[in-house]
Amino acid sequence: MYEVLRFIEHGAHCRQSMDCIRGIPLIRYLRENPRLEKSVFFNWVRRLAVCVDQYHRSRSRQEYCYLNPYSIIVSEEGNLMLLDLEAPGNAFVIKQMQKRAVRSHFVRPVCEMGTEKNRKADLFAYGKTIQFILAYAEISPEITRREEIRFSRIISRCIGESGRRYEDISQVFKEIPVLKERRKTLLGKRGKRLAAGTCACVGLCTALIPVRSILSEQSSQTAEENSLDHQDSEIETVSAGQREMTEEDLQKIVDIVRKIELAAVRTLAGAYKKLDMQEEASAAYERLVEIEDTPGKIEEAGINQMMTEAELGDYKQAAEAGEKVLDKIKHSEKISELIKEYELKKTSKDEKSP
Repeated sequence: MYEVLRFIEHGAHCRQSMDCIRGIPLIRYLRENPRLEKSVFFNWVRRLAVCVDQYHRSRSRQEYCYLNPYSIIVSEEGNLMLLDLEAPGNAFVIKQMQKRAVRSHFVRPVCEMGTEKNRKADLFAYGKTIQFILAYAEISPEITRREEIRFSRIISRCIGESGRRYEDISQVFKEIPVLKERRKTLLGKRGKRLAAGTCACVGLCTALIPVRSILSEQSSQTAEENSLDHQDSEIETVSAGQREMTEEDLQKIVDIVRKIELAAVRTLAGAYKKLDMQEEASAAYERLVEIEDTPGKIEEAGINQMMTEAELGDYKQAAEAGEKVLDKIKHSEKISELIKEYELKKTSKDEKSP
């Protein structure tokens, strides 16, 4: 039995309470269960960030300070909870946390401590804990290359190895990748394109309203004319006229929807880039390459897609994206230079890989 912290949300506020549960420290759980389901790992990464954020909000931004695999309890239901450090009954666990090996890995070095940096002690420990789970557990199915890059970036920003550091644990939430279902993964690039163009569907539904109105009006006209005259020749003339008008109106609507999609995907691409959602941004730029109507805009979208893929470390995909753009616009010095650069980086990266 372990005494743990529970948190009760009240709108923007959070209140702390205590509970006693059956569970096991995270470090012992991983020793006994080295094989970890991928969905469980993704859930733990988010759940742990939520627990730390709730602790901070319930304690007026005070740090937990002892976040590590000993102070994280896995309940019988598989949920992660923080150990109550003030409970006398948990003294035997807290003693384990005083070991040099634990402190040297999960506590920010003394030389980096200070009034400002000490407020980020939990961020440091959070990043180190995620790093520990990734190193210790055998995650099944395996984490993809892109997911690995995302988690590496989260860890780097938590422990201070990246120039762009987190200021608060709440910033971690938007960085945690979402586990995609197998069915969606099998859709591949087509699925990504559909996701990037979702906004256009709203415009499509709105734009189709005039079509329904036009067809309804035409149906009424047909009924009226048929009631006045039943001669076959006149019916054929009216039907032919209706088909011509419908096709013209539908073509106008198609043109409108294309413009709506183009504007929507451009907006999405820019927003994803600013939010550092690199995978989504790449998908949006890929769609722009397909639907932009001028060589200059196609080239711009292609360059953005290539650079985004390169930031994700996928130089092969970056080079392939450039080749697709060249197939459309035939010539671009900038894209040709980027293709050569990324092919060299891919070769260098492959040579360094074991």
